[in-house]
Amino acid sequence: MVVTKQQKFDSIDIMRGIAILLVILVHTSQRIEGNMFLRSFAQYGQMGVQMFFIASAFTLCYSFESRQSSEKSLRNFYLRRYFRIAPGYYFGIILYYLVTSIFTVVWVSDKNLINILANALFLNGLYQPANNNVVPGGWSIGTEMLFYLIFPFIFSSYIKLQNRYKFTYLVIPFFALFLSLIIQFIFYSLTKNPGLFINNGFIYFSILNQFPVFCVGISLYFAYKKGLLNNIKFGTCLIMIIFFSCLASYLMRQNTFTLVHAVTPFIAALSFVFIFVLLQNFAKGKGKLLAKIGVVSYSCYLSHFIFTFYFVSYMAKKLNFIYPDIILIVLYLFTVLLTYYSAGLMYKYIELNGVKLGKNIITSRSQHSQITISNNQSGKR
Repeated sequence: MVVTKQQKFDSIDIMRGIAILLVILVHTSQRIEGNMFLRSFAQYGQMGVQMFFIASAFTLCYSFESRQSSEKSLRNFYLRRYFRIAPGYYFGIILYYLVTSIFTVVWVSDKNLINILANALFLNGLYQPANNNVVPGGWSIGTEMLFYLIFPFIFSSYIKLQNRYKFTYLVIPFFALFLSLIIQFIFYSLTKNPGLFINNGFIYFSILNQFPVFCVGISLYFAYKKGLLNNIKFGTCLIMIIFFSCLASYLMRQNTFTLVHAVTPFIAALSFVFIFVLLQNFAKGKGKLLAKIGVVSYSCYLSHFIFTFYFVSYMAKKLNFIYPDIILIVLYLFTVLLTYYSAGLMYKYIELNGVKLGKNIITSRSQHSQITISNNQSGKR
């Protein structure tokens, strides 16, 4: 099956829209005190980040494969990824530096020079003191950038294995999970520090723990490209989504063994596979609002903390006489609206200009290479 650009955007943008709505939900709920019936559901919104990872891996495969034959494809791949992510993230570093310096601190940023530099170089995924405290949620950006770094090697490995062994792509994510668990178990045996491995611990955030999720996204691309998903029924999708979502939600609340949270993102990722199938096979032409949110989801991710940390925290205290679940619903809707419109500005003036700058650099370098080749050929004549 040929994966067209339109097919890719229809489902993936909707998934990104759902992902950011889940992330905003969990961060909104964390700022509201009291017993809530919706607490467990809201907490599962944490897995929205893993949905982003699935969508990212899928689109990387399409983009990378479609441009492999072009000149300097590897160099251009890294340039595109950098200018897609860096401008918005650098804006986030400045924004949260100013916010935590000027206003009453709800979220504390560790603003020392080393931590800021680690985030600017996207090395926060490898350095615990800078992992998630310069830009809130910055751990996922650091982890994703590390994945970008190794992606070309991983993708070529998929191709080589697939050429030798049919359906290998279906097994790789499970092998990656098994390998990740073995390595984490060894680390745990050496460190004896469960705090690194628990939900929201440094190892939980790391590429080591999240790599199997990215592999699920790559395998989804290969399965879709080969038409393996075409005949999956609506009922099957629904059952699998409910089953894997409930299982992941249950595992999130367990602390019976240290590495339980290493399995949870992977289980959630399996549910997102069937969400993709559901959207692709049964929701074509629908979900336009979610797709619009998905387009600006990166800017939403970077900016929504301003509203959840400050607006929600302030309003939740003022409305503490109301039932907590009602507070959550009302403040969540307001936060989504505020985030969406502020992200629209960020997307227009920062994201798009960053992407445009990256394209201009790629174009100028390509033209320079062509001129150099032409001059060399003329000289030989």
